[in-house]
Amino acid sequence: MKLSSSRARGIALTVEVIIALLLAFMTIIITFSLLNNARPSAIEFAHMRSISFDVLTVLEKTGSLTSPFDHLGISNATNTSSIREVLRQTPYFFCAKLDAYQNSTYINYTVVKANCDYSSEDFQVAWRTFQYPVNATDYRYFTARLTSWYKRVGTT
Repeated sequence: MKLSSSRARGIALTVEVIIALLLAFMTIIITFSLLNNARPSAIEFAHMRSISFDVLTVLEKTGSLTSPFDHLGISNATNTSSIREVLRQTPYFFCAKLDAYQNSTYINYTVVKANCDYSSEDFQVAWRTFQYPVNATDYRYFTARLTSWYKRVGTT
């Protein structure tokens, strides 16, 4: 008789453990699915904004913003390797698209970080005005717009 009651307790404990494990796994799955669909917080936006302005500062200080221009200030969109290199050095989760404008309607060149597609509705825009020396006394002014977003989890 004692043998059968210990078996009954063992089976009951096993069923309880299985139910507890199922509940724990369901909780973990629900938590991760909610985190995956969560929108960036204010802290994440501030971090993204900080990285964006840092990238623009590096591009300006290294002369990369003006590298696609020839001596007349005309855009040569094929000479954007230094910009691509700076964008490549940013964190993996940070995606960016750089547009350079000579005026508000004409885009001189556009560079997008490799392996980033514009698939987020949460983005940050940072602006910087820079000058390009055409000669010793003449400068042309341009505006750089860096649109940045976080790479979605599970994308390459």
